[in-house]
Amino acid sequence: VARTVTAETASHLARAAVNVLATSSSEDSFCGASSNGRTTHTPDNNYAPCFPVLPRLIEARSGAGAGCLCVDGKHHLILVGGYARKGCLVSVEVHTRSGSSSDPAVTDNPQFPYYSLDAAMPGPRLSKPRGRLALAHSFCSTTDGLLDVLYVCGGSNGSVDLNTAERLTSSALSDWLAEHAERVTEVVPNSSLRNSSTTINSGCHQQAAVWQPIARMNQARSSPAATGLDDLTAGTLVTSTRGSMLVAGGLAGAVALSSVEAYIPERDQWIQLPDMCTSRYEAACATLGSKNLVLVVGGDGSSFRRHDNNNDALVEALDPRCSNWIPLPSFNPGGHGKLRGAALVHRPATEDGLLLIAGFNGQDTLNRTWLFDPTAWQWLPGPFLSTARTNPCAITWPDRSATFVLGGFNGTASATGFLDSIEMISYV
Repeated sequence: VARTVTAETASHLARAAVNVLATSSSEDSFCGASSNGRTTHTPDNNYAPCFPVLPRLIEARSGAGAGCLCVDGKHHLILVGGYARKGCLVSVEVHTRSGSSSDPAVTDNPQFPYYSLDAAMPGPRLSKPRGRLALAHSFCSTTDGLLDVLYVCGGSNGSVDLNTAERLTSSALSDWLAEHAERVTEVVPNSSLRNSSTTINSGCHQQAAVWQPIARMNQARSSPAATGLDDLTAGTLVTSTRGSMLVAGGLAGAVALSSVEAYIPERDQWIQLPDMCTSRYEAACATLGSKNLVLVVGGDGSSFRRHDNNNDALVEALDPRCSNWIPLPSFNPGGHGKLRGAALVHRPATEDGLLLIAGFNGQDTLNRTWLFDPTAWQWLPGPFLSTARTNPCAITWPDRSATFVLGGFNGTASATGFLDSIEMISYV
């Protein structure tokens, strides 16, 4: 099969072919904190105690999305939708952090960078219940400059797979916060920060206009993977990456999808991109800017098979300047050789690299993580989570100081299986 690649990408892939499996462990030392107060461990048990007990979510959830929006110089973590025992959720939660890595009050703290999240407050609700959704962060161009934007697309309302999409901009969030956000928090002993009383204008729960609809996708899909494309160079497939996002795979009915589409905000239009090599749902997706690649990792599907010891189908990549997806080096997730319901984010404390978090390998719910080293083209073992979880959402803070892992599902960790805990991964 003929494949068109750039010279640089071909060089990268040639290097990747001789580094298929990682056998070494990361030399970096990680530390973690969690809502249950336990400390996470690196594979060689080189860890340190961490101070903050993180807050818990207002509502336990799995299959949600998380992203950051910047309002007046302050980043807000936005947790969106998902599903719980009662069904698919319309609710949104907003977290902020008590400091930033540029704040002397934080950097002078000997426990930097482990400054915690503040307690969550209810945020502007989605226009409809949406679980098993895809969320991507990007930037949109306006007459006033660039705005942060979160796109939420696809998912399920509990009975129907969705092709609808909506967005929340930093400007819209700013207006909403100015009108509605007044809260009081208290510290719950031996537990977490929770809202003791959230005094939000009573009209906020009747409105959904803060989230703005965008064009419908070409294909309804639940449990897809998505990422913004801002840090990639445009090509023949996507001629402008500013404000664009990519959505891959998912489920339509009971059928796993290999189809991929991208949203072009200037035209408010979805365009079809080349199909992935493998049909997959509950995959994870992120960009690797230094290599100009979109990576999709894991997932499950009717055509998803592991052949002997070759599990390269776990990971594939697309360069927007090329016309095909290409398998990349992989790793062994154990179990049945599959990995679904993991989260993929940029690695904290580095300019490049990715962090793959948790998931389900067909046998066990995992507390493992993996680091992708784009220089060596290897997957390395990362720190362990305190709680094994599948279908969590995760976000690396914009200053790359830490990664937060939120919610998910673990059938033995709570009465319902749905998790309200948060964990933080950061370098010592």
